[in-house]
Amino acid sequence: MSPKSSSAICPSTTKAATPSLSFAALGLVLLLAAPLARPATADTFNNIILQINNQIVTLADFKERYLAAELDIRRRSAGNPEQLQQGLSHLSATVMGALFHEMLMLSRAKQLGERVNPSEIDQEIERRRQLLQIATDDEFRKRLAQSGLTMESLRENIRQEILIQMVMQRDVFSRIDLEENDLRRVWRDSPEDFLIPEQRQLREVVVLEDGGLAAERMEQLGRELQALLTTETEAEAIVGDKEERKVTSGLIDLGWVEKGKLDPALEAAVEKLQPGQVSPPIVARGGLHVIHLLDRQKEAVLPFDEVKDQIYASERNRLYARELPIYLQELEEKSYIVARPPRGAEDFRDQFDRAESVDPLSALLNPVKLEDDEATPAADEGSSDGE
Repeated sequence: MSPKSSSAICPSTTKAATPSLSFAALGLVLLLAAPLARPATADTFNNIILQINNQIVTLADFKERYLAAELDIRRRSAGNPEQLQQGLSHLSATVMGALFHEMLMLSRAKQLGERVNPSEIDQEIERRRQLLQIATDDEFRKRLAQSGLTMESLRENIRQEILIQMVMQRDVFSRIDLEENDLRRVWRDSPEDFLIPEQRQLREVVVLEDGGLAAERMEQLGRELQALLTTETEAEAIVGDKEERKVTSGLIDLGWVEKGKLDPALEAAVEKLQPGQVSPPIVARGGLHVIHLLDRQKEAVLPFDEVKDQIYASERNRLYARELPIYLQELEEKSYIVARPPRGAEDFRDQFDRAESVDPLSALLNPVKLEDDEATPAADEGSSDGE
């Protein structure tokens, strides 16, 4: 069938269950869900707003997804009205876009004849339950029931999630071909991304500002410690009973410290030292610091073998972000599509341009029910492709 856009709905359609439930969404569903306060009439609430081949999405699906995403945005934007406004400004289109892309994938999974083994769903439920630290099956079912979910609906959500992953693996990741030469080229061309900053091995003693000594005596004691750090290695020989008398700290082993991580005054002092040298007393937090530079490792590029897995993951994600929109466009061109997006979601196909995540399919939360649906876009206004 050639790609179409129509205002008519084919009669032989089957309703797809609401798309996949991510782990983050499951946590919200279990912890925050409550029934809708004002159920819409069946004629309004079950309007079909999207058909892709034989997969459909109703207004009810959209409202549930929208409310979950809005809840998350409000939670993350608490106390920041500007961030809240920005997060809600394109939410309808972003939600509609996610539903659109997920339905494309699920339709493709059906065309491919993909099947999910029930044992895979069992394993995923158990993994999520453990991550959520829910001890028993009864507690898990109780918390699902409190959110208006059942084990059966959760299993269906996970089944669809796995189907989408299968399609992605087969059709998108199979397009990504990375050889070792590709990874080495990234390593050679961007050495700044694989730098080990200069490291300094340090130890210090602090003459405490609240140790009861006059400023002149603190300075004198600092100079004595400077000499001892140069010649002695054992803490007892350097500090003696001064720590016990709360005049100084003990001998503090700072280990390897990255350049730039110290107090600016201490950084400036260490920068002047050669390995084996000790700084004069330096005024910093807590008193006078006397720092011993034991060794220094200059800035260096990590060896390729140590970073090749990191480069592979980064390049794979970059190429995935490039290939995914192309793939979804190809699916769209081969699909029968009818779209009547709710008001505010008309530009849902542009959601890639606004996605905060590399993967727009994982950028949104899944359904959760709230006590109030006032912020949900108008239920009875929409537009049809091609009209």
